[in-house]
Amino acid sequence: MSQDLLDYDGALAIVLEHARPRPSRRLPLLDALGRTLAEPVTSQCDLPAFDNSAVDGYAIRLQDLDHTTFIVGREQRAGQPLVGSWLPGVALRVFTGAALPPETGAVAMQEDVELGQGRANLAEPLSLGLHVRRKGEELRCGAEISPSGRRLSPAVAAAAAASGNVEVAVAGQLQLGIVVTGSELVEPGRPLPPGGIYESNGTGLAAATLAMGLGEPLVARVPEDLTATAEAIRALAEHCDVVIATGGVSVGDHDHTHAAFGEAGFERVFWGVRMKPGKPVAFYRRGDQVAFGLPGNPLSTMVCWCVFVRPFVRKALGLPEDVWLEATAQEAIRHRPDRLEFVPVASEGDGVRPFAARGSHMLGGLVAANAMARIEAGRGDVSPGETVRAARLEWFDG
Repeated sequence: MSQDLLDYDGALAIVLEHARPRPSRRLPLLDALGRTLAEPVTSQCDLPAFDNSAVDGYAIRLQDLDHTTFIVGREQRAGQPLVGSWLPGVALRVFTGAALPPETGAVAMQEDVELGQGRANLAEPLSLGLHVRRKGEELRCGAEISPSGRRLSPAVAAAAAASGNVEVAVAGQLQLGIVVTGSELVEPGRPLPPGGIYESNGTGLAAATLAMGLGEPLVARVPEDLTATAEAIRALAEHCDVVIATGGVSVGDHDHTHAAFGEAGFERVFWGVRMKPGKPVAFYRRGDQVAFGLPGNPLSTMVCWCVFVRPFVRKALGLPEDVWLEATAQEAIRHRPDRLEFVPVASEGDGVRPFAARGSHMLGGLVAANAMARIEAGRGDVSPGETVRAARLEWFDG
């Protein structure tokens, strides 16, 4: 590489400077599922909206709570409006969800009531509020259901609907485009010729994009050819906010990605970061658009997604940064002190354990990992019991 390598934190800061939030929009609840909330979701009514019965049974007036025998009065079903007066000494026959008069003191569960000769008999007086759902006891009108900066989950969607919402405000969406370069790459499902390799980076990056709640990315696969790569980048840039190219970012005779981005009108912001895996990672811009050049080795590609592309997307969507916490190494982790290294690990409690397969071409460790450890430059091998920084690997986040 012809220029000095950046340290990771400096490179990430540059990337995040370009992550500008998109204008928000309002969408129906189901269309907004998985999208990042741009505004808090609030209740449009009291929940429950009225006093109602939690069980099938008999409603007792507040003034009659010290009694145990009542005349069985009219029936009140769910969905019926309240009608008529309620005389002292009368128990209303009610069903779950039925509206209760404001003078209700409690509801006796039907299993606890003995009926005979038009009367309802209790073994003992009821306690105040028994089996009564009071208006607004869960939420008051205007109360927050979910803050902004979180993805709309099925539970929040249900609570929003229950409190009268039909739509929510969500962060503007990002459209991603992916260019996979490599003459040796073969689409899975086709016969594998001598020297051929099944292509996985396009699938991995597309899956990571969808898992973050973004729309389906546009994917182009091209051979190691400058013209074809530049044409693919140019075509995707017509429709995408972010373009990601994998492969061709090193210094080989057939590494054309840098030149291809230049021909497509992108300016290179940086190339090369003092880290493993992913040293040749590059970042580009063209107006409000950005692009990433990721190494072609599968593990390098996915690690660079996790530590560069993912933070960019999260900031652009208004999501909080990932949290790196102290963790204890349960096994030794080999490490050269001349660079920062990201190591897929298994997180168990407050401890982490590395995997044997750590080559930049190996996905096995990442498949089994649920966290990423960060081993700082200047540090040698990590011994069992020593601490490292680690973050959860949340493919499906928010």
